[in-house]
Amino acid sequence: MRLPLLAAALLLVSARADAAVVQPDAERAAASPQLRWDDTVVPPGFGAVFLPAMALGEREPLVQVFGPRGELSAEGTMGRRLVLPPGTYTVRFGSGGHGTQIAIDVHVEAGQTTVVPTTWAALEINVVDRTATPFRGTYELIRMRDREVVGLGVGADPLSGETPRVWVLRPGLYKLVRAGGTYRDRVDFATVRLHPGELTRFLLVQDPETGAFLGAGEAEPLDIFAEETVDQRWRLRGVLGGDVAYRQSNLVGQTEGWSLDLDVFLDVFAAFDDDTHLVLMRLDSEAGFLRPPEGDLFASGRDRTLADAVYVYQVWPGIGPYLRLGAETSFVPRRLPFESPRAVVEVNPEGEVVRDLGVVEEVELAGPFSPTILKQGVGANVQTSDEDYELSVRLGVGSRQTLPGRLVLYEEVGDGPDTLTQQPFVHLEGIEGTVLAYARVLRFVTLSTFLDGLMPFTRPEGVVLNWRTVLGLRLAGFASLNYRVDLRLMPSTEGTMVLDDHNLLLRFSWQLF
Repeated sequence: MRLPLLAAALLLVSARADAAVVQPDAERAAASPQLRWDDTVVPPGFGAVFLPAMALGEREPLVQVFGPRGELSAEGTMGRRLVLPPGTYTVRFGSGGHGTQIAIDVHVEAGQTTVVPTTWAALEINVVDRTATPFRGTYELIRMRDREVVGLGVGADPLSGETPRVWVLRPGLYKLVRAGGTYRDRVDFATVRLHPGELTRFLLVQDPETGAFLGAGEAEPLDIFAEETVDQRWRLRGVLGGDVAYRQSNLVGQTEGWSLDLDVFLDVFAAFDDDTHLVLMRLDSEAGFLRPPEGDLFASGRDRTLADAVYVYQVWPGIGPYLRLGAETSFVPRRLPFESPRAVVEVNPEGEVVRDLGVVEEVELAGPFSPTILKQGVGANVQTSDEDYELSVRLGVGSRQTLPGRLVLYEEVGDGPDTLTQQPFVHLEGIEGTVLAYARVLRFVTLSTFLDGLMPFTRPEGVVLNWRTVLGLRLAGFASLNYRVDLRLMPSTEGTMVLDDHNLLLRFSWQLF
């Protein structure tokens, strides 16, 4: 009976190997450069606990502080002070379950910040196939000191915006095995030793079909507490790519029917998040050429540039009021050719003839920056996410201004000249809503949808709507096959215009930063 009790005692000591109480240390606090980034207010009579951040951004682990009776006293992330009344607490954080997490006892004094020494390590595991393409392969991580299973890991799919998981662990030797394996496995395994204060980047080569390990190894360790990598409140991403598309559209200035389309695109995304203030900025630009259904030459095709900025004051994580500003336009003129010359006149929105074009072979339907749409909005934002889905919903009051420029609507007239009707300036105010959703259907299949609409106060039936849905099949790390549907509702002199655009895309992309 004594042996099991002795083993349990040794396991408890192992789980709390770092259980010595950490006291406030003025020299350690003064030597921690990260403290100057943190503007958390500590009220009089209170103290704080501070764990140095690991330059992991959104992947920083959750930190929980428990009181002497096991009650949850504070919760937050590394790199931010956790405000507490004076006393002795247990700080718990890291990967895995309760038994594998790191637990450190700390003492808090009024007016003092207790800085916890960086005795832990981090492990980033990238799962790739034979061609070095990242995919969502699975593995199991085991701590060899006590043969404890830390947890099941999954690789990241960069095409879906995923980043590799980072495990926050005690230093020591760890073993990677296939999902369902044990510490006794002699095939399909790899080992890695972690050192305090270092982020170890590890590469696991795996067969996507069988899950077999084909190779593994670690890169140079990275000092995760370096001063220059502290401020991770900003994120920046840029993607440049191209599409080869088989497309059906009834957009203005394009011949109806299926066409061959060659596009290039640039997506730039920037975000600032300090747990209270969230700023999202986006710039998307697309341009291309298409070959019409009945033609041999390429003409100007897709042309759209949009910019959007959203500010959210986060009352709770992902929840709070938002303020939004945006704009959308195009740069290249759009023309409509005729099979045979036709007589055309241009009329104003009231139907009065303002110009006689005579007999022409083609007409211009839109000039540069025609139209330009400005957007403003304010309301409530709610967002949530998991490994396999992401959902963001905004609902509020918004306005839209459509600056037509040289935008006209072509109409064929049977007993007279055809008409080009100038489009008016349109200002709308109403209830606006935005839905952004992403889900992983299968390992290589994703579904995403983006809906942005406005229901005017004065004309509820005249809804303005932009809705894009994409079904994607990943072929390789830089290539995917997508089916994309765009639906647009726009106000015009003839009522609401309904425009739909269907694309079968072979997309290639390269990440710039």
